[in-house]
Amino acid sequence: MKVTRDVITDLLPLYLANEASADTRALVESFLQQNPEFSRLAKERAGQFLPTEIPSTLNPENEMKTLERTKRLLKIRSTLLGCSFFFTLFPFAFTFDTSGLQWLVWSKNPTEAAVVLGIAGLFWAGYYAMKRRLRAAGL
Repeated sequence: MKVTRDVITDLLPLYLANEASADTRALVESFLQQNPEFSRLAKERAGQFLPTEIPSTLNPENEMKTLERTKRLLKIRSTLLGCSFFFTLFPFAFTFDTSGLQWLVWSKNPTEAAVVLGIAGLFWAGYYAMKRRLRAAGL
């Protein structure tokens, strides 16, 4: 395949931005050595290929709202995780007294322990839903 001037013109922005691979750089450099007139034109127009400033479409107010919303969602996720662990482990809490090891909830009232574990299940479901939502947003 013959490397044409159009191909080099397409590769030139990557070459000038130092983002081209070693093989592409070698290809462009060999073409520029063989074609000094095009090399001179490329040097003159180097500024045209690379943008001096990338325009921002977001205003600072929207950026701040996005940051605050992200912080709030991360705080909710952390709270859900903490509550999930608490309600999962609460039925297994115990204490020591003169009669020995005493289970606080599980042995005295299994129905109450099941309710607490059900609440834990709801918190875990909320946590995983929030985690999925944040993962979709890239967080």
